[in-house]
Amino acid sequence: MKEAVSFESLSHSAMQLSARAIIDSADLSFLIWPDGQIAEATLGPRAALEIDVSRLKNRHVTEIVHPDDAVEMTNLIERARNGHRPRPARVRHSALIQEGTIARYTAHLAGDGMNILLLCAALPADLSRSARLAKAEIAKHIYGERDRG
Repeated sequence: MKEAVSFESLSHSAMQLSARAIIDSADLSFLIWPDGQIAEATLGPRAALEIDVSRLKNRHVTEIVHPDDAVEMTNLIERARNGHRPRPARVRHSALIQEGTIARYTAHLAGDGMNILLLCAALPADLSRSARLAKAEIAKHIYGERDRG
């Protein structure tokens, strides 16, 4: 005799698989306590960053980003706490992760309604604004030198 499977059971399993897929697609994922401390940090299976995540635990979340981007990170987390739809934010990392690397973060309210799941997708250097500007400046200098010759 076949065992009946409830809709709730299937729904819960689907949500777990979906959540796992989302977390695995991130370079870094963080569980943030209500006071802003990092409870857990996990490096994704295909992460572009090479860091020791154990040194990130128990730090304040704003310590992982460049000081100029701390307000952006705080606003991102507060929006999630207030139930707003996740909106990605581009921030630069501090030396705790990899100084100056640019990443896209999204914040999601955890199922408990108190903690935040913070997902990071590191962006390749050639997509960063500073890299594009430097490349344009170099090209301008090279082509400018050729035009004079």
